[in-house]
Amino acid sequence: MKLNRALAYLKEECFDAALADTECLTSSSDAPEKALYRAGQALYNQGRFSECQVILALLCKKYPNIDATKELARVSRRLEEQRSGMYDFKAIYKEASKLRPPHLDHATFTGPVIVKASKGRGRGLLTTKAIRAGDLLLCEKAFAHCYARTDEDEAVKSSNISLLMNLQTNR
Repeated sequence: MKLNRALAYLKEECFDAALADTECLTSSSDAPEKALYRAGQALYNQGRFSECQVILALLCKKYPNIDATKELARVSRRLEEQRSGMYDFKAIYKEASKLRPPHLDHATFTGPVIVKASKGRGRGLLTTKAIRAGDLLLCEKAFAHCYARTDEDEAVKSSNISLLMNLQTNR
């Protein structure tokens, strides 16, 4: 197997390639523990949480000495966020204010909305059922952000400003 290359792909955030190298989606029943764990990591980072849960549950079942239960619990939390749209926004805000840069680990929620054509208006985001004020329709992490320190004195002392850039679009 190509498990070392899968690990390298994970570190480079090439999750499709890492998943392909583990070969877990084609034959997970006889896969070694490293392959299952790395496949779980790749699926998690792709946001494919239900498939990740299946792989990690198999890992816990086949190799009970491995501590994959934390990962399984984390996947379960992401699945609940994805299903219900229930987030602790105060805790997320607190977490974002502490992390530098603020990379958060949460699932995307898509509520009762659909993208389709609207007569005379072009394509748009339309609701699929009646909603009330305050209902959560969509919650997704930013695909790009720019981070700079907010403390002016600290920013003057430090030249370490983090920028996130999409290399494909140069933005």
